[in-house]
Amino acid sequence: MNNVNIFTRFYRSITDFKFSNHFIKEKTSKAVGLLFFGYLLFILVFGGVTLAKIIPFMNEMKINITSEINKMPDFELHNAQFTFEDGRTYYEENFDGFTIIVDSEQAHDIMYYENTYDSYMVIKDGNLYMDSPVATPLNTANPINKDMIVTLLKAMIPAIYIGLGIGAVFGILVMFFISAAVWGLVLIINSLIKKGLTSSECYRVAAHAMVLPGIFMLLVWTLPFD
Repeated sequence: MNNVNIFTRFYRSITDFKFSNHFIKEKTSKAVGLLFFGYLLFILVFGGVTLAKIIPFMNEMKINITSEINKMPDFELHNAQFTFEDGRTYYEENFDGFTIIVDSEQAHDIMYYENTYDSYMVIKDGNLYMDSPVATPLNTANPINKDMIVTLLKAMIPAIYIGLGIGAVFGILVMFFISAAVWGLVLIINSLIKKGLTSSECYRVAAHAMVLPGIFMLLVWTLPFD
């Protein structure tokens, strides 16, 4: 069989299992190339579907959360002390099932909020409580105000996208880890059925065998039903 390009190789890996007879005689670098090509297609499709879902959500979150915080009176957090500029000592606001509470007057203990609200963020006693009675100290050396928090929330959005990009790069390592595991499985099967393949040929078989399951995995993750 003549040399085939990467697109034909990918297609034949899915549609023609006998193509492995040709595949295992090629260079191992072509097997690695097939893995990269398959992973690239996986990232493009899965990443595109994910971004199509996450971008509207992120934009809505940025608008709604910053809007809710902007509704709050001006405040300052410094040395574990939370104070409103208008002097109030208690504030409560519900945001789509999530309640933000500032309790500087000791109106309730934390277990009251734990038993009353499904999802909450409570600031009291110089601590932050987020859906848990476990306290996170708010020891801030420099003063923090409302404008700074809004700016931080807006900066979190591109940080999430950067994190997704880093995850995509990290996925390459995961891909090679999985291919190594499949390679080991092929080596075991080869020794049991005494097929006589070399170690490098077993790796090419492993790369060939990963394509179709990868397609099924992509469908499971991207189709809009369970």
